[in-house]
Amino acid sequence: MISRPWLAPFTLAYAGGLFVWEECYRRGVFSRKKLSIPVIGIGGITVGGAGKTPATICILRTLIRKGLSPGVLTRGYGRKKERTEPFLFRSVDNLSPEIIGDEPAMMADRFPETLFCISSDRAIGGIFLETAGVDVVLLDDGFQSLELHQDLRVVILPPEVPSGGADSLFQLLPSGNLRDFPMRLKEADVLLNIRESWKRKDKQDFSAEKWEPYRGQETVLLSATIKPSGIREGQEEIPLHQPSQESAVVLVSGIARPQRFFQMLESLGFRILGHLVLPDHVRYTTDVLRKMEQWVRMIEKKEGRPIDKILVTEKDWAKLSRQEDLDPRVRPIGIRMEWDEEHQWAEVLFRKFGWKE
Repeated sequence: MISRPWLAPFTLAYAGGLFVWEECYRRGVFSRKKLSIPVIGIGGITVGGAGKTPATICILRTLIRKGLSPGVLTRGYGRKKERTEPFLFRSVDNLSPEIIGDEPAMMADRFPETLFCISSDRAIGGIFLETAGVDVVLLDDGFQSLELHQDLRVVILPPEVPSGGADSLFQLLPSGNLRDFPMRLKEADVLLNIRESWKRKDKQDFSAEKWEPYRGQETVLLSATIKPSGIREGQEEIPLHQPSQESAVVLVSGIARPQRFFQMLESLGFRILGHLVLPDHVRYTTDVLRKMEQWVRMIEKKEGRPIDKILVTEKDWAKLSRQEDLDPRVRPIGIRMEWDEEHQWAEVLFRKFGWKE
């Protein structure tokens, strides 16, 4: 997990500041706001692409199914700071991803009745949602948000068990990919292992024993699987069947781990002629759209045939769908997280809050 050893001096500074900041909350130097309604936090200790958004969507769906009225609290990462925080919105407000962020826009499209709050100060954002009358706050990317008390902390496990020894500190940013100390995993109520359906199981071998040093006495260990759900066509999602090898597609993505998008579609049997990788949280400006159009034409000229579909992630679609004169071949691929044993998650909610199905 030590990806950039030459940045080790900066990691020491980061680790020192992180330790002091967290210790101030543990010792009560900094106050922690507790709401009168439950707060469920979803987070992790790794940078980007850990599966927090699919997990948030899965849990949000569960809460709505139970008849609750949840509110989602998020930072709106990557958005333009054109609107003063905090602010509330629903899908009907039709705010652009540039104002609210691409991931909140994607979630709002899926859950039009759900209230969202954009706030970098999670305590104030929580108060806004509480005042607005939601039943429960879902705190997106919340494990490092110590200013707001969380009644249930769901933490996604890193893809690899952190190493011990003298060099373990340097797994932290910026020399490594960890945002937080691995031992903080003991503070989680639920440790969540997320598998990917398109990868061989023997390549995702999960051993609970290896995580025992990072598991608190009351911590529950759960597993879930992320899988593709279909191609969006208008308001419908068409199930993914074995695609024809005669059908030629290209991929466009601006996400943290684009190789996962490629691997997923490759495993489904798509004939992929190219993959345009853009920066995470990319803004689809006129220049980017022109680059995308030219790239597709280049692929078509090289292959001597037209491209049938331009497949994108839902995160990219949240921005592309608002573009005028968008190429009709651009279609989003949906993904969904499902619990391996949903009754175990239901038991966690029942023990913590008394919520039944």
